[in-house]
Amino acid sequence: MNEKYHCFGIVGALGLVLIASLQPVHAQVPFPACYIQDVNWTTGTHHITVPQNIYAPGDPTRPTTITGTADAELVSGSQVRLTEGFHAGDLTGTGRFRAHIDVGLGDPNDVVIIAPDPTNHVINDVLHVNKWEKLEIGLELPQDYQDAVDRFFESYYPNQLDPIPNYTADPSNVNVLHDLNPYADDSLQLVLKLISPTGEQRIKWGFFMREAEWGNSPDPATAILVEDLDDPLSPYKIRFRFSPDVEGVWQFAVAISAPHTSTLGNEPLNEVIYSGYSFVCEPPLEDNHGSLQVNQSNKRTLIFEDGTSFFGLGVNMADKRQNDNWYGPGWWTFYQRDMETMKKSMDELSSVGGNFMRMFLLRHIFAPEWQNLGVYDQYFAPDPCGTITDHVGNCQYQCWAFDQMLDHARTNDIYVQMCVDPYPPIIAYQNLWASHAYAIHYLEPNRQAAPDNPFDMKTFFYADGDPANTSSGVFYFWKRKYKYMMARWGYSVNLAAIEPFNEMDQMFGYRNVDLSIPGIDASVCPENKVDWRQDDSLPVVIDSWLSDIIAFVKGDVDIDGPVANSPLGEDRKLFLTGVGLNAEAGPDYYKPCRNTLVDLVDVHEGLYWGDYQLRYSFDKAALYRDTYTNSITGEKRPFHQGESNYYALFDQDPDPNVDDFYETSKVFNNYDVSFHNEIWASTFFGNWATASTWHWERVFWWPNSLPQAYPNGIPLDPNNSFGNFYHTGGLGDINGLDVGLSAEMNIENKTLYHHFQPLHNLLTNVNWAGLDFFQGSYTPNYVYDDVGKLESYYLLSDDGLMAVGWVHNLNAYWENSFYYSADHHNFLGCTSPTTQQLLIPGFQPGTDFNVSFFPTRLNTNVYPTGYVDQSGTGSVLLDLSTAPLNGIDVDHLDTLHSDYAFIIALNPVPKNRNSITEPETDLHDWNFSVFPNPASTTLNLILPSDDEPKDIAMYDLSGKRIFSVNSNGASLLTIPTEGIAKGAYCIRVSDPSATRMKTLVIH
Repeated sequence: MNEKYHCFGIVGALGLVLIASLQPVHAQVPFPACYIQDVNWTTGTHHITVPQNIYAPGDPTRPTTITGTADAELVSGSQVRLTEGFHAGDLTGTGRFRAHIDVGLGDPNDVVIIAPDPTNHVINDVLHVNKWEKLEIGLELPQDYQDAVDRFFESYYPNQLDPIPNYTADPSNVNVLHDLNPYADDSLQLVLKLISPTGEQRIKWGFFMREAEWGNSPDPATAILVEDLDDPLSPYKIRFRFSPDVEGVWQFAVAISAPHTSTLGNEPLNEVIYSGYSFVCEPPLEDNHGSLQVNQSNKRTLIFEDGTSFFGLGVNMADKRQNDNWYGPGWWTFYQRDMETMKKSMDELSSVGGNFMRMFLLRHIFAPEWQNLGVYDQYFAPDPCGTITDHVGNCQYQCWAFDQMLDHARTNDIYVQMCVDPYPPIIAYQNLWASHAYAIHYLEPNRQAAPDNPFDMKTFFYADGDPANTSSGVFYFWKRKYKYMMARWGYSVNLAAIEPFNEMDQMFGYRNVDLSIPGIDASVCPENKVDWRQDDSLPVVIDSWLSDIIAFVKGDVDIDGPVANSPLGEDRKLFLTGVGLNAEAGPDYYKPCRNTLVDLVDVHEGLYWGDYQLRYSFDKAALYRDTYTNSITGEKRPFHQGESNYYALFDQDPDPNVDDFYETSKVFNNYDVSFHNEIWASTFFGNWATASTWHWERVFWWPNSLPQAYPNGIPLDPNNSFGNFYHTGGLGDINGLDVGLSAEMNIENKTLYHHFQPLHNLLTNVNWAGLDFFQGSYTPNYVYDDVGKLESYYLLSDDGLMAVGWVHNLNAYWENSFYYSADHHNFLGCTSPTTQQLLIPGFQPGTDFNVSFFPTRLNTNVYPTGYVDQSGTGSVLLDLSTAPLNGIDVDHLDTLHSDYAFIIALNPVPKNRNSITEPETDLHDWNFSVFPNPASTTLNLILPSDDEPKDIAMYDLSGKRIFSVNSNGASLLTIPTEGIAKGAYCIRVSDPSATRMKTLVIH
């Protein structure tokens, strides 16, 4: 390509950096003027059409030459300036040059840069975008288009002014000739055409959106999402988002058309094409490694595009779980505090090395489509059968909220597994799926009479349940929804995996479930409390649906036909699925999980009773992995335990007819040991991420999310000799427990997320990176000593020369760590194992092995001394006697020496870092910024303007302090870094209320 023209321009007065935040400036920033220079066109077609000014050339030393058979046309909506250095002549044959003004192209302000921030990414008139970062362009629709869109909503929501808004869509009111549904991709066609630096043609799709804000209340606990019509970006309802993946100069054009819609005067809506834009893709930022993909060297782990290894440390973030009355009014409303808490949880997770979250798109939080078929806007979800109040929402505001969550995930280097449809029609929670658009329009109208299942769930996926129907009916709307999601969020490398459904086997008809049994706990309406019979053809249809939707998302774009049926070209997105194991499974029960296009498989196994539960979880994980092999090659796929946590249930009432279990895992310390055990054990099950707990509100201790006093949660304890026991659910609260001691035991409510830090330290130990753990082939194993009360889970290399794992005191589990009442507890029940040795088999015989131990708790240097096993037997002895595994230590399980990590290799593996400090309770919402990062000679710190002195310290990876200073209330500090060795460091900023830490790289 010899075309070096660019639409860049000068930022001018907007070249302002806001020192207070360093966040992108949300302002109306027109795309800069278009410069045609450094070109010598002798052949070909070169049509440039933009609303911006065109300069040819901008610099006379970079000339513009048009000769021969070149067909060149420069059209601007405002101005074309041919300046010194321009030449058009010596044209022959079809050669021609034209330049003119077309005011119909609109104003230069119609096209704006939204991301990256133009104030620091337009350099010397050139827009620069880092590789794999977001480029977002906003367009204002021409007035004829906007009028047609406005008419659509006026017709589609005819009852929206009723006293109780009834946002039920009424498509019959729509004038199909003159009204324009902006979400119908075959009606409003929004196309971004790109040419990469290598000459490859790309296509991405645009989308219609609304800006939102938190309104109606100054209190975040009651503020809800509303449309923000005052935002400078609000007029730019058409957006294009794209992340370049090739360094160099990109060219692009945008096109808007509505071929099936006319004005009220029956004039066609003219197609709008803006061509001639360019930008430069720069090398990636230090912390962006590209998209995640399956590690082809072992099919066990994930790896980034640049070859960096990835192991997920995180939790489920599947719902909002906070309300002043806990499950009371407001349970289904998304408040500003909910989103602030989610973001804060991301911050906290990132601060201890966490990098992964599984998130649901629920109707009251992030779902893009609800109730209204193919219209991603306002909806009214009526109460299905008297279980909850009616819910009014708007999918556009919810999508705006998910925009913010993805941006925050990028800030914190957290990678998201997005569950698109957590609650299709399943055997419970009808209050969540009753208003599902596809259930309303394709299942409910075709209810069947007994003895058939009321729903034929195959019609939830295809018209008539026939996989051949991919161009019309319900699958047409499935494709539209996925296209919208990918247009809006597909740019983000932090959106790593797509999970189409949560627990497919919970769908009606997937297996035999008799909901007609009296007393069965199934939250569905009476008409669905029937004996649902297994439909053996349903898994086959779902398997076809997965193939079709994955091929649609990941398939190559049809360059010549970019309309609704073209694949989306999002080949970097990973797809994940899984179902539960079933003894009554039909021949095709597991077929969807063996689908050749599925990248990742998943298991959900809750843990309940007994000290054997981790072993049980390991066995089930192995069984799932063996069952879900690729149907053609038989290969295993990377595996994740998407749900794995203890349910520490005790009956509050002795009456056997009253089912009122109290879950002790939500309070005190018992989930401290459970959560700790889950993440450490599952790391060595052979997964690509730690098991994801459902108790995220306990891990981060969300406000108002945990049980209050009885009857909403924890019972009063009249037998507590130290006074009536109660639990407030507040972070930092002290609970006085009567556990049979001479004095009450005071237990503080604490967060749990800090348990990730020692695991992160182990996985990032530079001294064992060369052992090829992430790239190599390792097999999961365990040893379970029920007599000595020790267990170990470990990954063993295929050559038998290395293992990494975890050894654990079996007595340290939740039933030895719960408090229910003074009469019913076992809070101090954990005891030491009867042995301190465990034999680990599977190694090459005749070889000496070095055994290195590592701590698994924060702020502890207690771990056994390393040694060499010279037995040569092929089994290595774990000898813990130099730092024995204990029982209760200081009556607090968080300091319990109940487990250690270990590495067995040919050479000793030293520790390269110690934890600096445990994250302190975050009672005040503040943060700090570091720039530049990476730094070379100078480091700038931006601190909160709260006049509160902050202590600042820098540590290297061994925990050694490099320097420390006090801010004395200043909000901007400049610190010289000359003389500090190259590498990664930790910057720690603290005041009496909280501590924040960030990673700094010095070049």
